[in-house]
Order: sequence, then C-alpha cells, then structure tokens
Amino acid sequence: MTPSEVKDGIQGLGWFLRRSIDPLTSADFYEHSLGLVRLRQWDVEASTGVMLWTGFDSVLETNRLADIQPGEAVAPQDSQVTPIWRTYDMADSLARLERGGTITVKREPTAQGEVAWFDDPLGYPCGLEFVAPNAAEPMHQRNQAAWEKGPETLPGGLAIRGPVQGIHRLDVRCTALEEESKLLAALGLEALNPDQTCFALSASTMITLVPTQTHLPAVTEREQVPDSWVMRVYGMAQLQTRAQNAGRPLLSQHHFPGGDLDYIVTPSNCVIGWQERKPYDALLPTTQFIEDLAARSAWHDTKA
Repeated sequence: MTPSEVKDGIQGLGWFLRRSIDPLTSADFYEHSLGLVRLRQWDVEASTGVMLWTGFDSVLETNRLADIQPGEAVAPQDSQVTPIWRTYDMADSLARLERGGTITVKREPTAQGEVAWFDDPLGYPCGLEFVAPNAAEPMHQRNQAAWEKGPETLPGGLAIRGPVQGIHRLDVRCTALEEESKLLAALGLEALNPDQTCFALSASTMITLVPTQTHLPAVTEREQVPDSWVMRVYGMAQLQTRAQNAGRPLLSQHHFPGGDLDYIVTPSNCVIGWQERKPYDALLPTTQFIEDLAARSAWHDTKA
C-alpha cells in the first residue's frame, strides 16, 4: 500500500482551538506551564495565533476571539469545552503550574486516579488527569499501550517537556445531552459507555458529555466561540454526508493551501469540525508541517 491509498476515516482529535482576546499570552502559558511544543505562530491584521503540539495526532491552536458585544460574549468560566491533559506524574505537573504562578488548583480523586482543575491566565478552564495503571475505565483498557509506550516525539526529536503526555479527553458541557450524544454517534464516533455520554475520538482521546443548564448564545461565526474541537480526517465527504443526514447543516467551509476544513454547530451551540490536510507537496510549504506528516504516516501504518 502506498501513501496515496490512505483509507477514509476519522483519525482522532486533530485540533483543539482556544480563542481569546490574547492568544499569545495564552500560548505562552501552555508552552511553559504544561511543556507543549510551540510549532509556529503568526500575528497579522486578520489573525493572531500559535500552534502547539499536544501529543499524538493533536495540536492546540490559540487564536483570536471575535469582537462581540458584551451581552453576547461567552465568559471564560462558561466555556463549553474543557481540555484535560493526561500526566504520568501529577505532583511534578502541579509543581510546574505553581512555579508559573497558577495557584487556583482543585484536586479530586476519581475511580481511576485523580484530576486537578485549574484556570489558564485568561480564566479558561483546564484539567490534568492521572490514571492509575490498574484503572478499569473503558478508555484506559483500550489505549493502555498507547499511553505506556513513553513520550511521543515529532520528527527532529521534538517532545513535550515534562510528564504531560497529551489530551486525554475533552469535557463538553451541553444543554441537549441526548441530542448531542446522537450527533456524535451519527458522525461515526464510538460510544464507550451504555448511556452514550463518553465517545472515543482515537486510541488516546475521548469526548465526555457533561449536562449543564448554561445556555450559550446562537452561533453564526466560528470566531464567536471560545473553544471548539476539530477532527483530523481522511475523506471529508463522509462527514459532510453524516452531518447532513443528522440534520446539522454546515456552519462554514474553508479551503486553505494545506487542507480543507468544515464546521457545524451542535444542538448545544458548540462548534465542532473536521479537517483533511493535503499530502506532502514539495512545492507547497503548508503541506510540509511536521505534525501533519507524522499524523498521516501513523494513519497509513495503522490502516495498511
């Protein structure tokens, strides 16, 4: 099988977008306090942002939030999506956060280990999770090898500095829990529990649906939402068809030199999407990003 024969499918969480009024400060925090790898950044009139590698096939993109009227804006503490990074050394990770000035940490025991909650410098919620080696939770059982094989690296030896391994899950707060669950299933995600509130995005990352009474404003542009998540896919037509069959029209479509991107709005006004990056082209620099090359290579190997 050659790379041109990569099969259609969802590889996993490709991009977690965190939009704010100060994406550069936000990125500095994730780089220095969590150890994420800064891949590139930009600051132009139309857009300001940073791309950071967060393990496996995923990146964290900090970007600019739209200028919205105060009554229509979503407060940081009401952000609908909370990223939870997995760490193999909770004490070390918390010490690193505290050295960087993050002191609003709440620690909670779980059936699988422990979770620590904290806010980034702009007030957006985050989490760190330690999962015990003998944990029985479904995601751990199926991805134990992926988490235990050691630190991931990108070409050139780039690796997350410290014990953070990657995004373990995204907690998505939703007012329409049943409808949200049906949509994820319709898009092709696998439910991991009987009540279908936990879905696998990949062998390393999952989506958990958390009920909330906080209703978010209606969305007309992707830049209005502080947090959104995008799947890395191969063969976008299948996702477009599945969304259409589920009654979710496209919010927007974007065609970049390096790939194509679609967004939809979920029943709880969460913005999610899927992106397909283009294969390597020696004449097109935006097809040469190391995280995209590594992800495509890994997907080809697993699907061969």
